[in-house]
Amino acid sequence: MISKGEAAPSFSGKLADGSVLRSDDYRDRHNLIVYFFPKDFTPG
Repeated sequence: MISKGEAAPSFSGKLADGSVLRSDDYRDRHNLIVYFFPKDFTPG
């Protein structure tokens, strides 16, 4: 678990348009909020 004020680990993920988001591309330049949600039409 990440503690308050601690830097998040590096990660990457595929976006809906097929491009790849890399957290390192935003490090020390912008704030980055990552929001996870269930896939469409799945329970949860």
